[in-house]
Amino acid sequence: AKAAELLVAKHTLVVTNVPYLGRNRQDEVLRTHCEKNYVNAKSDLATCFVERCLQFCCPGGCIALVTPQNWLFLTSYKNFRTKA
Repeated sequence: AKAAELLVAKHTLVVTNVPYLGRNRQDEVLRTHCEKNYVNAKSDLATCFVERCLQFCCPGGCIALVTPQNWLFLTSYKNFRTKA
């Protein structure tokens, strides 16, 4: 119950190390979830997690994450960078 309470709350700061799992190594359930909920970040679980952490933040909040750097420059993440 406490975990559910934390997951629906909005936070000022979110700090974590994201999970690393490329799309080609995800099972069908996870791949479908990412495609449905994180359209601009779906290529990699780590980037989906970045988007999810942004959703955890209240207006003016910030995130501090350890992530792969590919989403910072690959064209497949251009829409994600624009929205983030």
